[in-house]
Amino acid sequence: MKTKPAQNSVRDLRSKGIEPDVLVVRSDLEIPEGLLQKLSLMCGIPSKCVIPSCTVKSIYQVPFNYYQCGMGATLLKKLQLPLQEFDMSEWVNLSQHIEVAQETKRVAVVGKYGALEDAYYSLNEALKCAGYWKGVQLALSFIDASVIASEGVDILQAFDGICLPGGSGKEGNEGLLLTAQYAREKSVPFLGIGLGFQIMMIEFARNVLGYQDADSEEFREDSEHFVVSASQSGVYKQGVQMRIGAYAGKIVS
Repeated sequence: MKTKPAQNSVRDLRSKGIEPDVLVVRSDLEIPEGLLQKLSLMCGIPSKCVIPSCTVKSIYQVPFNYYQCGMGATLLKKLQLPLQEFDMSEWVNLSQHIEVAQETKRVAVVGKYGALEDAYYSLNEALKCAGYWKGVQLALSFIDASVIASEGVDILQAFDGICLPGGSGKEGNEGLLLTAQYAREKSVPFLGIGLGFQIMMIEFARNVLGYQDADSEEFREDSEHFVVSASQSGVYKQGVQMRIGAYAGKIVS
């Protein structure tokens, strides 16, 4: 390990009139205390403000590691905010669940933006966390709805669960509807969010209730059986249904 690059970085910052208060040092390996003290001395930064940030198995361990290094108290003091006790019990609990989660389940995320995995980043992490609490590691695979529409649902046979995330517009909905139908008929664990939930209702109305023109007002205007009304949202912007706040809804037949 070398301390010179960090020293040069601090020097360059100071040459531009920026005085660092905290130095966070990244490393794949545990950083010896001697090197942290050297950085403190050579960079003119208090030792408690030199924070090691080592590579960990899960990103959810990072906040707890920073807490153990006293970063929270340091930042509060630097920002002149009231000092307070930090309750990290939930982070510790989550980390413990991650450690014991051994079984792996495969989940297909079928959406319109499969080529851009980051488009579903918050959803991906939410699904993984839900799995951790059940002692399961979720292996997510992203499948574009257009692939289902053109090649059929056979690709879904390899998965233990399916998720339809949010989206907008009617393009690609054929593949989403086929996916929802497959999950219902095969009793595959299924989660629909936003557009995904609309697709679930449309598919059920068409293939179970027999309303072949069932749809959402978001996608068409000439159906006699709308199962999703744009007026429910309170806001209808650029053809996309936008809901503001909570909405209590009832499903009736």
